Amino acid sequence: GIDALRDERFMKNGNTLLTGILRYRRADGGFAHSFEADPQNPAAAPGQSNSMAGEQTLLALAALWRLQNGLSTLYDFRPEGAEEPPAPAVFSDADKAAVLSLPQELTTEQYATVTALLDRLERAEDFAEKESYRQRLTAAKDKIAALQAEINELNAAIDQLLAAGQPGVGAKPAVDALLARAGALAPYDAAQLSRLAELQNAKLRIDNRLRGYIIGVVLFGVALALAAFLFRRHRRRAKAREGD
Repeated sequence: GIDALRDERFMKNGNTLLTGILRYRRADGGFAHSFEADPQNPAAAPGQSNSMAGEQTLLALAALWRLQNGLSTLYDFRPEGAEEPPAPAVFSDADKAAVLSLPQELTTEQYATVTALLDRLERAEDFAEKESYRQRLTAAKDKIAALQAEINELNAAIDQLLAAGQPGVGAKPAVDALLARAGALAPYDAAQLSRLAELQNAKLRIDNRLRGYIIGVVLFGVALALAAFLFRRHRRRAKAREGD
């Protein structure tokens, strides 16, 4: 608060605000309202103690005493030593611009930004577009929460798939499905898949094995076809020799 005994705005010719108040003290210990008749307050006799003046002086002296003794202000009814309540937050133009500049395709990278903006918005004084910004930020927070849930589910599913060792060819549909879900994530979110590289290597091995199977089957078919061709050719030649 302002110290009325030392602040020059409340001092004149060496006199303080307290000096002026005490001029109105009467011999009976009370305080006068005025030394002149006041048509607006006819009940206050000039130069005589007045209960209202005494009450107001008592409040002023109590406030001054509390200030001089390092206590809270007169009408602060909180326990002594309580921290000052935070000033009402303002959702600044920079905050509004930050909301409007959030990307359409959010990632979990924006989580801290969105939650901080939403917290400031909730603590801010009301303004015309407050509900619109709240809806936008709440929707962004929900979307990021869904992304984080997908990341958590993918990590759990990949761990379960790889828990028994290297997946076999029969696990190809599951591996492909998990990789498709991982591929739908932004790079920042995909980086949170702790065993994605292992899953990609598993797919590579499965695809190579299937490729080997296919090549083997094709070669086997070619070999059979070649054997059949040679067999028929041999028979034709044998028949031709018999005819000669």
